[in-house]
Amino acid sequence: MNWKTLLEDRIKAPIGEEFYVGGAGASDSKSGRIALEPFLKLATALAHCKSGRHDVIWVQDYWENDTFPVVIEKTNVHIIGLMTRQPAAWPIMNAGAHACFSIGEAAGGGMCCEISGLSMITDATHPCIDVVSLYTQIWIHNCAFGEHGIAQDGIYAPGFSAELGWSVIEDNIFGKELVRDGIRVYAPTWTDIKNNRFNEYGGVGINFFCDVPDAQGGWIIGNRFFKSIGAAAGWAITMDKVAAAKIDDNRAMESGVAPQHNPYKDTSTGVPGTTKNGWGANWSGGVTVMPDVS
Repeated sequence: MNWKTLLEDRIKAPIGEEFYVGGAGASDSKSGRIALEPFLKLATALAHCKSGRHDVIWVQDYWENDTFPVVIEKTNVHIIGLMTRQPAAWPIMNAGAHACFSIGEAAGGGMCCEISGLSMITDATHPCIDVVSLYTQIWIHNCAFGEHGIAQDGIYAPGFSAELGWSVIEDNIFGKELVRDGIRVYAPTWTDIKNNRFNEYGGVGINFFCDVPDAQGGWIIGNRFFKSIGAAAGWAITMDKVAAAKIDDNRAMESGVAPQHNPYKDTSTGVPGTTKNGWGANWSGGVTVMPDVS
């Protein structure tokens, strides 16, 4: 392919439209097209988006404007929070007794979308992001989950028809107000989880689980985990019946006493002492350890 053809293809490519949500004077009766005339609700902006066009929604400020969860079922939509408030830095979504986002209500819905720059709060029984379809191929980055208020899980994909496939989760904060797990995903087919920070969450940092052996994991690299004393085995990363994941350069830290349990656990085969995942150099405190495969 020559440069002329590349340029022609670029010219023909879909060009997204931009919408603004939240901030001073926000109202769904406004145009939403410029920063000074923002929509009140994300749902209103999403209704104006077209699948496949790479529309961008800029979230200027937020709290609890929508009827939750906000459902993402269009493709190639980008939702990006602007750091316009202090001290939180991110626009905060407070969904109460609901998830903040539900991705993929329709068949194939929510694929190839991006969520960035938001801090999400729910309650003790709902995740921040609830994935309800296969092969979402979403990019979630530079968000905070359970950092500025309570939530059950940061990202949750519960099973068979909701597996968070071929996605990238990177550079997020999973905070101390999470009641359960940071990332709790069933059969995470080729999903990459990179360079996230997990701080004093309630359960497991990255919890992959499946009741169908050999679900294919992706890359889990460069994540950082911290808990105080009393953490259970596998509190940083737990792999259950998930195979082919590549797990390297993750660091788990505990305070108070010498770590009492291995922070990494792998039951990928059901046979004690064996694993179907690729474990590299992962750290517990100042030493590298292999996972508990008992």
